[in-house]
Amino acid sequence: RNFVNGFRPPVSAIYKNAGEVYDCPVCGKKTEVYSRITGYYRPVQNFNDGKAQEFAERKEYVIERSHLTHFGVLEHKDPEKAEAVKPKTAANLLFTTRTCPNCKIAKALLEKAGIAYENIYANENEDMAVAYDIVTAPTLVVPEGDGVRRLKGVSESRKYIESL
Repeated sequence: RNFVNGFRPPVSAIYKNAGEVYDCPVCGKKTEVYSRITGYYRPVQNFNDGKAQEFAERKEYVIERSHLTHFGVLEHKDPEKAEAVKPKTAANLLFTTRTCPNCKIAKALLEKAGIAYENIYANENEDMAVAYDIVTAPTLVVPEGDGVRRLKGVSESRKYIESL
């Protein structure tokens, strides 16, 4: 009963689009600023030195000032036009991106197994990626009869390698 009677909750308010507000503009009391970090919200004052520095260096992302040239989801190019880009191939094609950690693993697996492949950066060869219906990286495209077989992700590539 004493705890309930003597308890004062911390001053809290949400100021839309105000950034971090460390002092309440109404009463002047210290506020508790929260930030999302590794999947959950924590008070900024409880961050360790590394996270506090990371928080201090954060920049607000404003799409209007972005280098992006579009808003929303990119539309796929016309598959019929992309089909003309699709070469008849006798080689394995590995569609990757430069920043994908799983793509590096897939490359290493293929090299260790001695399987020849041509690496194609999907985001830099969009017409080719559309022609082969690439929706994820890494994707290994293996010639099979008159068509191709798409092996998505490291696990499918690993199973393919083990089956040889």
